[in-house]
Amino acid sequence: MGRCTFDPLWREDEKFKDWIESVEGDKYSAHCKVCKKSIALASMGKNSLYSHARSEKHKPNLQNATKFAQEKDQMRKLLQQASPKAGTRIKYRLHLEAEKKKDTEEACKKRQAEEDAKKDLDKRRNVLEGAIHQEEAVEKHMDAAENSTGSKVLSEVMKANALRKAIKEKKQSLQDLSM
Repeated sequence: MGRCTFDPLWREDEKFKDWIESVEGDKYSAHCKVCKKSIALASMGKNSLYSHARSEKHKPNLQNATKFAQEKDQMRKLLQQASPKAGTRIKYRLHLEAEKKKDTEEACKKRQAEEDAKKDLDKRRNVLEGAIHQEEAVEKHMDAAENSTGSKVLSEVMKANALRKAIKEKKQSLQDLSM
């Protein structure tokens, strides 16, 4: 089965026309204007759009965009009916609302970036703590090997070497997290 491409007729469909647009240079994707997200059409095509429309993230975004558009339309109607001074005030109010929405979106993005950075730091801390505990266990096994004789020495050294290998893997995973 081939890959599905964006169909320009979808922009005229009642279910999609308010939020869907094509992605320039990528005929295998669509773009949701309200979520600001690219949707891979893959082999599902139009069903990908239906799936996105049913998603929990899309519904509130669409409701907010629709509400904002309705309020803007009401303001424009008032603007047309109002006196010149009132029209200027309404224009200014529309401008303030648009700026407030933009600031709210920026704050949301900033908060998400901070949360992602915190999660990354927590992962690093957990990896480092695990490596520290394993290094302590290596020292314990090496001390036990020094104080032992016979096969007990070999057993303790093998345990220490296994832990060293695990430490090396943890440090490698920490480097992978850094990239």
